[in-house]
Amino acid sequence: MKRNILFVIIALMVFSSGIWGRTPSIELVGQYTDKPAYDLEVRGNYAYVTTLLECELYILDISDPESPNLIGSYTGSSLGVQDDQIREVALLDDYAYITRHWGGFEVIDISDPTMPIKVGTTYSAPGVTIDFVFCGDYGFLASREGGVHVYDVSNPENPVYITTYSTSAWASSVAINGNYLYVGLEHSPYGMDVFDISNPGIQNLVYTLPGSYSVYGVVANNTNAFLGLQYSGGLTIADVFNPAAISYVGSGFPTHGEPWGIAIAGNTLYLGERSYGLQILDVSDPSNPTLLAEYDTGGDPHWGIQVVGDYIYLVNGTNGLVVLKYSEQCQCMCGDTNGDGTVNVGDAVYLLNFIFKGGPSPDCNLE
Repeated sequence: MKRNILFVIIALMVFSSGIWGRTPSIELVGQYTDKPAYDLEVRGNYAYVTTLLECELYILDISDPESPNLIGSYTGSSLGVQDDQIREVALLDDYAYITRHWGGFEVIDISDPTMPIKVGTTYSAPGVTIDFVFCGDYGFLASREGGVHVYDVSNPENPVYITTYSTSAWASSVAINGNYLYVGLEHSPYGMDVFDISNPGIQNLVYTLPGSYSVYGVVANNTNAFLGLQYSGGLTIADVFNPAAISYVGSGFPTHGEPWGIAIAGNTLYLGERSYGLQILDVSDPSNPTLLAEYDTGGDPHWGIQVVGDYIYLVNGTNGLVVLKYSEQCQCMCGDTNGDGTVNVGDAVYLLNFIFKGGPSPDCNLE
């Protein structure tokens, strides 16, 4: 009797499978190539994309990510300034705020995505206006040599200038987490300024982090800030748990291109890299980020990258917008019921626990 039971267990082990590893993969599932793409924001079923030199904001229906469809656009009028462009876009409620390089910024009503309409005037701002982020009723505009301008945007049709934060070097990118504003700086020996914005009307610089490269992309969570560097300086990571005493963590990560576009979801970091494409990193250990997957888009990603579920929306310069899907396929080994990568007596114990005690299933869920 005992021999029969043992035979059944061994047979079940041979014909059962256990998960012993996962292989991350990236596939191109959709794209829009009729217009250039340099920055974007995704909300619901729509992507809002800027064209830079073509001075246009266009809107795509992405309810089917595999087939983005143009539904509306706004073309900025000539401002008669050098490098007349629409650079970056930021969304707040039913409005898109677009930066106009030397020309300040404009506010576009997008309540009807098929018919975006400019409201108010074009708001001038000293410096090259690049990046816009929001906290409550306040907007923070990175303006390179002009520092960071602060606006009351409670009335989108009439934003009110509040003050300007003087930065240690040119303000090239901005991110907000909690009550802190993280400003990526252009030109060494400075890397990042951190401001306490609990009272936005008063400049309160709490720390300046040194750096050897210009920071063109920044994102932050409660514990770390991730800095994308110019000239293929790669990615550096800072510990910002105590914003008044920030320090670098580990030696960062060497990228293929300049990671201007950065997004984070949990412990996964997504890098849109100029002259390359996409790299995805596991940053659960910030001192030792590890590569999960990468994809060469064959274009020139700039600032825009958004992650929505399994889909990654990435601007690709003159090649338009690409939609990528990130997934992890499980790999299985016959008999490895507990998924530890080996077949031994522990697998028999695992299987008995499943059969007689209602333990976890040894089945591998292949997708």
